Amino acid sequence: MTKSTASQRTLTAIAAIAALGVVIWGAGLMLDRNGLSERERAQTAQLVKEQLAAGSPAAGAVRPFSDEQKAEIAEIVKGLAGGGEAPVQSTPASTFSAAQKAEINRIFKQQLLSNPATLRQALVALEQFQQAEQQQQVKQAIYDNADAIFRSKYSFVTGNLDGKVTMVEFMDYNCPYCKRSWKDVLKLKETDPDLRIVMKEFPILGEGSLYASRAAIASRKQGLYWKFHRALMEARGRVNAARVDKIAQSIGIDLDKLKADMQSPDVAAEIAEGQMLAERLGIRGTPAFVIADVLIPGSLGFEALQSQIAEARKNNTCKVC
Repeated sequence: MTKSTASQRTLTAIAAIAALGVVIWGAGLMLDRNGLSERERAQTAQLVKEQLAAGSPAAGAVRPFSDEQKAEIAEIVKGLAGGGEAPVQSTPASTFSAAQKAEINRIFKQQLLSNPATLRQALVALEQFQQAEQQQQVKQAIYDNADAIFRSKYSFVTGNLDGKVTMVEFMDYNCPYCKRSWKDVLKLKETDPDLRIVMKEFPILGEGSLYASRAAIASRKQGLYWKFHRALMEARGRVNAARVDKIAQSIGIDLDKLKADMQSPDVAAEIAEGQMLAERLGIRGTPAFVIADVLIPGSLGFEALQSQIAEARKNNTCKVC
């Protein structure tokens, strides 16, 4: 584990503890200015326990805390998350007395120490929340960039050009997982007559990958992109400039014309567009697929792609396509 990864996990744990403060926010206890009564302490502990377990307010409501009280409790929780004691003194603007703050502090710490498993639950809940939030952000990015993703003038399109569902693939010719997924893409093209497939050149694995993408884009001028793409995907091992040239010649590509066409501004523009879209969608590796409004990172296999295509078709979510 790197120092950066360890720090990130520490910060995540601290954030999770802070997130647990919500259980007190939602408790809605009636506090007097002299501290908590025995009954209120018992209620607080029970509500904290229930909400840590269930992640939602317990039934049997009493009035919720005000925004000012929530803000103060948040400060108490932040103090605990930082590993120290939360301040308990009361200020003129405070809605809690020093005694009440101390009591909230004590109950919260006691609950964590007596139920350490709740921290694990909080981390799981936090991760699920972050994943859901990220998925929503990606979905919005797909809608915001739909024209460039699905209808770019640069991208090669195959399959049924009028298909009701579109699958977009971001790929690199030196990516072993892309080569593994190639068979899945080919099978989908051959077995789904209503599927439109868009190829996004996304060379991220060095100069050989960049040269191969530029050559593949340029091969369209000779009407040989798909044949060249297939040959590059089925080539064993890594490809470099010399090997790309050799593969091009083996399928009948005019190499002199290919190299001249590789200098076209459109070639550079297509690669730049792919990089821009990958950044906006949060794509960090290859392959990555966009099916309707869903991003699928990695090589998950034919069945997973087919299932997502069927889902998009069933729910008619490819309006964005």
